[in-house]
Amino acid sequence: MREKISKSKELEPPNEKINGINRIGLVGFKYHSSGGGNIHFKNLIPCWESSGIKISSVKSIMGEEFSFLSVFRATIKAMFLRADKFSDISKNDIILSVSPYPMDFILAFRLSHKYKRPLTVYIHHITPSILIHPYRRGTFRVFLNVSYITVLLAFLNHFKIPIFLDNPRTLTKHSMKVFPDFDAIPKVVNSQPPLEKPRGLYDITYIGRIENHKGVMDIIKVVEILIKKYSMPLKVILAGRGEEKYVNKIKKIIKKLDLAKNIILKGFILENEKYELLRNSKVFLFLSYEEGWAISVMEAASMGTPVVAYSLPAYYYLRGNYFPVKVGNIQLCADTVKQILDNYGTVMEKTMKAKECVDSYSYNFIAKQQLIFFSRIAEEYKVSFHE
Repeated sequence: MREKISKSKELEPPNEKINGINRIGLVGFKYHSSGGGNIHFKNLIPCWESSGIKISSVKSIMGEEFSFLSVFRATIKAMFLRADKFSDISKNDIILSVSPYPMDFILAFRLSHKYKRPLTVYIHHITPSILIHPYRRGTFRVFLNVSYITVLLAFLNHFKIPIFLDNPRTLTKHSMKVFPDFDAIPKVVNSQPPLEKPRGLYDITYIGRIENHKGVMDIIKVVEILIKKYSMPLKVILAGRGEEKYVNKIKKIIKKLDLAKNIILKGFILENEKYELLRNSKVFLFLSYEEGWAISVMEAASMGTPVVAYSLPAYYYLRGNYFPVKVGNIQLCADTVKQILDNYGTVMEKTMKAKECVDSYSYNFIAKQQLIFFSRIAEEYKVSFHE
């Protein structure tokens, strides 16, 4: 009989009441692009509202693409916007900066200071993986990211501003207050039982953005080895959006390697398509070089699909129940996938344990847990304000 996974202590609800939190103010600049952080708040907000909490949002820019120039322009704007334009923020019990980006944090900090409201900052991720092969995002961009986050952490530490982080263990050596910001997937999804045997429509699936740092080229190299070296007749699907220039580059590489019959670039897929695809895939191959949480990995695990991924701290919530590969080791990755496909029945125990780990997380729990943390922050702010 398979041993049941014990519940993580991080998922034990705090034995506290929610006091002093009736309104939450979110501060963030709005862009066309929508990353994991945006999706995260879209799922959390309804849970907070169902608890009777009123949510107000300060979104200062609409309709821009997220880029270095747009961030720079927004940061300048955040520095000089008239704070009295946002006087409604004073009605909130706590202010949340929805990201650590300078335009969001600067505006949130100014409003917190002017209207004497406690502030906390959501940081999508701080992980050593950002320093692995920095050329994946561009050395200059990585240098800016690391430099900025170093300055920001020093600033937050000096002003005793607490943060929410998806992998709080990353900052255990710092003295600042770090609260967990877990992620989850809808219960209507992960309540579905996984297939005992996948229908085998696809041997390998990737779902995520088609970008360089997501390791899409690595996936293609793995597939090339499996087909040309091991003579495996694979059907592979890569689903997700990407910049047209990079997607076209990937298409040309697939054609050049004579893999067009094996690899399908599906583009954007709807939620119901995504879960159906995962349930009908034998292996979820995710070779990203930099992740904070990786909701796609969580979704794959929830469907009972074995996950092969580079060994990053981001996947700690699976508690080792996936198939980790040293970052950049293409041959080892190909061998791992081959072993899974050749001996599929032997991997199901680990796969089911991964599903149990994922099922432990829910947005209702995360929302309630964070409201309790907000209550603590607000209470401590009142005490320090009156000292």
